[in-house]
Amino acid sequence: EVEGVENLHDLHFWTLDGERNVASVHLVLSGDLGIEASSAIRKVAQDIFERKGISHVTIQMECAGEDCTLQNC
Repeated sequence: EVEGVENLHDLHFWTLDGERNVASVHLVLSGDLGIEASSAIRKVAQDIFERKGISHVTIQMECAGEDCTLQNC
């Protein structure tokens, strides 16, 4: 659990070559956070993925109540 993150969705994991693991995720932020707080949350999330062996992660940040732009998300 990461402070400032209300929810997550559209989480995907895959491997590029059987050794390098990558991921993508949408993080739903709670409240109206500024750039510094959002950047700190992104860094915490990246560190969590790295500790789990994910060498590259793409993180999309969303505000609570914002509609996801992906169809059926």
